[in-house]
Amino acid sequence: MRATGLDGEIGKTYTARQGAALGRDGRIEVKIEGEDVTIGGHAVTAVNGMISI
Repeated sequence: MRATGLDGEIGKTYTARQGAALGRDGRIEVKIEGEDVTIGGHAVTAVNGMISI
């Protein structure tokens, strides 16, 4: 957001969500505070397992 100049257009906080229609609501939040960028959020596990190669 900062590199493209979008922080001035959309603000210092951005939240994205997807999966609500499937019952797997997930979201992330991006915060810009000075030189610090914080990314966090909530997610729902859709698939769990192990792959052996």
